[in-house]
Amino acid sequence: MPAQDADRIDSFVVALARLGCRTDGTLAYEAHAGSAFILQADDGCLAMTAGHVADTLVIGEHAAMLVDADGKWRAAAIVDIQKHPTQDVAVLRLEPGNYASPFTFGRTQEHASLDYTLWGYPEAVLYDSGAMDGFRRLPRPEMVFSRGHIRRRISRPLERNDIRGNRFFELSTPAGGGCSGAPVLSVRPGRHWEVIGVYVGEWYSIRGGSDGIVDVAVGYAVRVADLDLDAPDWTPLFDSPR
Repeated sequence: MPAQDADRIDSFVVALARLGCRTDGTLAYEAHAGSAFILQADDGCLAMTAGHVADTLVIGEHAAMLVDADGKWRAAAIVDIQKHPTQDVAVLRLEPGNYASPFTFGRTQEHASLDYTLWGYPEAVLYDSGAMDGFRRLPRPEMVFSRGHIRRRISRPLERNDIRGNRFFELSTPAGGGCSGAPVLSVRPGRHWEVIGVYVGEWYSIRGGSDGIVDVAVGYAVRVADLDLDAPDWTPLFDSPR
């Protein structure tokens, strides 16, 4: 991925948060809800996130936090939420504004061994472990980068009640709590901004009981190539120009 492309990636990979109002009238970042990414900039703006993240969002209280052209953080209000009928993804409509996004969806059916990249906002980085007096809460989470490879395709429900659906990738690298809703991107030449999945969670196998060590750690992402298979009204997401 060219370095210059990542300079302002925080303008289209966004953090979802519950906001409050301080006594001076400025907004306060009260709680981290998850990650999301901008899909298109016409007719307002659409963003995609995980379905279980959307379940926690309240219109009027939650917003997408992104960086504007001046490099300053701003809040974009969520005005509508459309959840996928069968898979753990959702589309958010944001208030009209100046948005941009390089992301596209592809129809390629990807399989095990494909490398991927991911940008997201894990909740853990809301806290500065280097603070002298212990953990210090930061004003907002910081975006992190991770990469890995697809371990396998899964075409059945996961053994987690909070993640619905039956079309997943198992990923080699857990991204961390709070990254649910982040885009999983192809690394095929010329397709660095093609979204192949939406990150939805992770799983850890502990060897030796609850006090043992992590034996296996994996992440999960909803496959997006056929999101409109059982939701025809989602087809425009593949056809819309960026």
